[in-house]
Amino acid sequence: MELSRCLSRDEAKSIFDCIHSNISPPNSLLFRIIVVPNDALKLSPPAFAYEDGIYVVVRAEKKKPVEIPSNLTDLVLPDSELALKPSCQWSISGPQNSRSHRM
Repeated sequence: MELSRCLSRDEAKSIFDCIHSNISPPNSLLFRIIVVPNDALKLSPPAFAYEDGIYVVVRAEKKKPVEIPSNLTDLVLPDSELALKPSCQWSISGPQNSRSHRM
């Protein structure tokens, strides 16, 4: 099993720039958006086996729909596509240490 590389600070900044400015990401930075139901208890993607890649997980505020920037709607993984993914019993999270940087 090969582990994915770490997301660089510049890549993370570029993703947030795309979201805040409603611009499509450069071809060199592909990511997908997963919308988590707003009634979920935590911000976590559904437990499916995902392909390698970058995923932005978003959950709306209670009783408000998620507003995806119009130039990024093609990046949202639709429920129909998520339903086809095999489920996965494992979960892993990224580094969580005091040296993490806030963006």
